[in-house]
Amino acid sequence: MKHKRRYRRYRNKKKKAYILAALILCIVIAAVAVFAISRMAGKEQTSKNQTEVKALVINAEKVDESKLKDLIESAGKINQSVYTDETVNTLNQAKEEAEGTIQGKPNQEEVEDSYLNLVNAIKSLQKK
Repeated sequence: MKHKRRYRRYRNKKKKAYILAALILCIVIAAVAVFAISRMAGKEQTSKNQTEVKALVINAEKVDESKLKDLIESAGKINQSVYTDETVNTLNQAKEEAEGTIQGKPNQEEVEDSYLNLVNAIKSLQKK
């Protein structure tokens, strides 16, 4: 009788161990599945991001020079006799560089750099 009880306890412990191992295996499989799905979703997101980058590159080819042209025109209308020679020379140099940028085939970054240089030259003007 004692032998049967011990055997039943042993068998019950063994069943519990198998059940626990099966649960752990299920959890591991679920974790792997979630990881795989998230990687696949990440690849789709990466593909979507690459498409967006290509669209930005295509849009970047359409360079907007209108603000730079307007700023060059405004800089030409500034009364230079009121400001110091040094700051006026800086303004004229920035204006010439901006005009040279427009005459070439600039990309958007070059246009923006010329615009910022001209804005900084205008801001740095000092009265006599």
